[in-house]
Amino acid sequence: MTLKLIGSLLIFNIIINSLYADDDWVQKYPFTKPAARAFFSMSYISDNKVLLYGGYDADSSKYDYWIYNLDNNTWTEKTPSIPPPHIYGHSMSYIGDNKVLLFGGRIGSNYSDTTRIYYLESNSWEKQYPSTKPPGRMGHDMAYIGNGKILLYGGSCGSPDGYGKIDDTWIYDLGENSWNQISTSYKPSLRYHHRMCYIGEGKVLLFGGENFGTRYDDTWLFNLSDSTWTKKCSSGPSGRYGQDIEYIGGDQVLLFGGRNGGNKNDTWVYDLSANYWILDDNSNKPRATSFHQIARTSMDG
Repeated sequence: MTLKLIGSLLIFNIIINSLYADDDWVQKYPFTKPAARAFFSMSYISDNKVLLYGGYDADSSKYDYWIYNLDNNTWTEKTPSIPPPHIYGHSMSYIGDNKVLLFGGRIGSNYSDTTRIYYLESNSWEKQYPSTKPPGRMGHDMAYIGNGKILLYGGSCGSPDGYGKIDDTWIYDLGENSWNQISTSYKPSLRYHHRMCYIGEGKVLLFGGENFGTRYDDTWLFNLSDSTWTKKCSSGPSGRYGQDIEYIGGDQVLLFGGRNGGNKNDTWVYDLSANYWILDDNSNKPRATSFHQIARTSMDG
């Protein structure tokens, strides 16, 4: 199976009215759209707009930028003057005021340690030069935690632990243009292709990922107030990697798809207050897929 089949780009609108009642997946049919790919990244960038950049298909890495507008169901290709290079396995996250931060990814055989910011208003990328920064990597994930700050965890850099996986935690502060490593003995294990998302009030949820053939089914919460990781409920979606999760309001998170012995098309909702995952069995849903992306279209979830 080629990457085009594994990672075909799918855009859907999900309407969640409650955890148990009237919700479903609705497929959208924009006239123009990005080509199929895997290992790309998408991020909320302003109300009802999402930025997509990069990725990889069966032939080569991608180099294009697109904005999806939910209001009129259109994809628009953008042409910034100084874009990042061909890249895949990177991560992007909203960082406030119609801006998105990009870090890492693979460029050819190299693992990038470059930090860049995209500005929607000027359609431009700006390279940042923090004095300290995380080692280059791919397969990591990042999540906005408010006040111009982004949390980064994990990934793969090819060598340090013998298998190339990393278990470090970093916070980027836009106001100070600084990366600061968070040292904590209790944290998720070495992994990559996990997923994280904001879940409200300075908190980030992490689920899944893999390391040398082990596919994780654990759920973790990072709390900015005391810079700690806490392991949450022990039951929920099966172990997997290449899934995606996103905040859907209140203190709930949506999970779809992923891979473990094959692609999946199950939908789960995590409720932080109750600390459990519930399978949300929809009559309409995307086909089984992995290495896709879900992005919120509202900061309200």
